[in-house]
Amino acid sequence: MVQNSRTHAHVVGSMRSPDYLADARRALAFGETTKAEFKRTEDQAVDEAIAAQQAAGLKLINDGELRRLVFIDPLTSAIEGLGPAQHVQHWRKPDGSVVERTLPIAVVDKIR
Repeated sequence: MVQNSRTHAHVVGSMRSPDYLADARRALAFGETTKAEFKRTEDQAVDEAIAAQQAAGLKLINDGELRRLVFIDPLTSAIEGLGPAQHVQHWRKPDGSVVERTLPIAVVDKIR
């Protein structure tokens, strides 16, 4: 196989968020952790995403978009009244088990 020196690969979009980061987001939303503790957890997840890309030999790496709360940031940043959800949703998986998730964003005040 002839390799083209211009051929490359990189991550486009987001990498899967580790469960411990979702747990930390929920803890932050419920006031069970501090912003500083959450930032350390978030930094750990980003460091792991970068390490995974480096281990795969990628030359162009990113943070895996793990710092984004939601993927419609331009819209949510322009609207006042949105914030972290304060309630847990229960989702039933096909195998019958239940997963608890806190939605990343909710209406928390008058929308402006």
